[in-house]
Amino acid sequence: MLMKIQSVFLYLLILLLGYAIFIIPMGCANPSTRLTGGPKDEQPPRIDSLKSTPNPSINFDQKLIELTFDEWIKLEDAFNQVVVSPPLNQRLDVKLKGKTVRIEIDEKDTLRENTTYIINFGNAVKDLTENNIPPNLKFVFSTGNEIDSLEASGKIFDVTSGKGEPDVLVMLYENLADTVVRTEKPYYFAKTDKSGNFNLEYLKPGTYKAFALVDNNFNYLFDLPNEKIGFLDEPIIVTDTSITDFTMKIFEEEPPLLITDQELRSQGVIKLLFNKSPKEVELDYSDAFQENIYQDIVDDTLIIWYTELDSSLQREIRVALPRDEFYDTIQFEIPTKKRKSVTLNTLKPLKEQDLSIKDSFDIKFNLPIAEWDTSLIQVTRDSLPYSGKLEIRIPENPRDLQLHFDNEEDKKYEFTLLPGAIKDIFGNTNDTLIQKIHVLPMDEFGDLNLTVVFPDSSINYIVELITRNNESLFEFKASQQSSIQQTFKTLPSGTYKIKVIEDANGNGRRDSGNYDEKRQPERIFEKTLDELRKNWELELEVTVVF
Repeated sequence: MLMKIQSVFLYLLILLLGYAIFIIPMGCANPSTRLTGGPKDEQPPRIDSLKSTPNPSINFDQKLIELTFDEWIKLEDAFNQVVVSPPLNQRLDVKLKGKTVRIEIDEKDTLRENTTYIINFGNAVKDLTENNIPPNLKFVFSTGNEIDSLEASGKIFDVTSGKGEPDVLVMLYENLADTVVRTEKPYYFAKTDKSGNFNLEYLKPGTYKAFALVDNNFNYLFDLPNEKIGFLDEPIIVTDTSITDFTMKIFEEEPPLLITDQELRSQGVIKLLFNKSPKEVELDYSDAFQENIYQDIVDDTLIIWYTELDSSLQREIRVALPRDEFYDTIQFEIPTKKRKSVTLNTLKPLKEQDLSIKDSFDIKFNLPIAEWDTSLIQVTRDSLPYSGKLEIRIPENPRDLQLHFDNEEDKKYEFTLLPGAIKDIFGNTNDTLIQKIHVLPMDEFGDLNLTVVFPDSSINYIVELITRNNESLFEFKASQQSSIQQTFKTLPSGTYKIKVIEDANGNGRRDSGNYDEKRQPERIFEKTLDELRKNWELELEVTVVF
């Protein structure tokens, strides 16, 4: 009897195990599971037209659109990726149900008559396993009897870099008012690809105002000061042929120069902080400042040092800003905190420099220099005492000390500034400072004879020679000339760039554009020059093409 019970139990156990083996894989099935060992899925999802709303559609009057795909998909960032053109007043409600994307038009929205709409999905739809994206996925429908079929394509460039700009809105408006880009959403729009190319499709014939916009707040309006914009001077006319050479350059408008803050932490120094570099600021000091006023600009800060101040007079600095005739006036109290005595030091640690035989060298200090004592400056050449010329100058910047000496090629110099050799305007002096210099042999350098040919001899240009580290080495101006020649002697070997800035208004600097003033940005041309080799004379002619 016991034996029979054990046999029955064993039979039931085997039956249950077999049933479990059969149902577990079925119960654990998941559409995101991909069997291993097979070829990688490189096919993007495709719309199953038999199960989807017809695409394209005419005489469309529905509120719900359904697009069913031939495989499991996922929907990512639909809020930003899925956009409709012409835009609706309410956002589309986009949801995923199984393999179907459901797009619902808000009941508050009324579709325009005889209008072709395009719903662009961007990168919102991907397959589950390999993130394959259907290329150029869109749903097109018309509320009339036909689909508009004209196109406009081209490229958007950044005016500063000259490169194609990705993710830029290219927008067309039927309303030709100047304010439309600030007040209305565009009638048609498209986004540029990673190379800056765009294609506006399903357009109807008409005259349109055209813009390019980096829309930082995703509202299809030019309403933020840091949004880049591009515009055409004249509307474009779309007829019965497509436009294929539609280009714009985008720029960020330059904000007016403003004082954002001031620092008066101790006597003798005032810092004025601006929203950008204050290179064009002019200062007018009240009679309270007696003499010895020094200025320097570091990034967006203007530093003012003074040694004497009459506290009985009005303490005022009038700051003339380069916009119309506006100016700011700074009035301040003398800080109670007296300036501490400090050690005069260099802004950066001194390290060995390589120079050409024609060079002097600068040492930049933390405070303006007042005087120096050459008897406390010792110089050696190849470890032997140097008895040649030593001349010290202060160039335009009051914190720069410029040393000129009789340099010889392929020699090593060491300059030792003993304590007290340099004194700043407050009487602080230096500790021992050592600067090593290697004057390189002449055959380490090359000469560049450069001719620059300009496209328009009626305007001015600014020309810069730029190093491989993107530092401006030389700058010169061309005033209403068809070309200019310049020779650069004893340049270190290597590759250089030439930058030419269009100075259309002749103010000696590059100006950005301004939409309200209908002013396009002054253009920039850059070209990498042929390599300058050691002990070589290179002759080049560069024709500027913006």
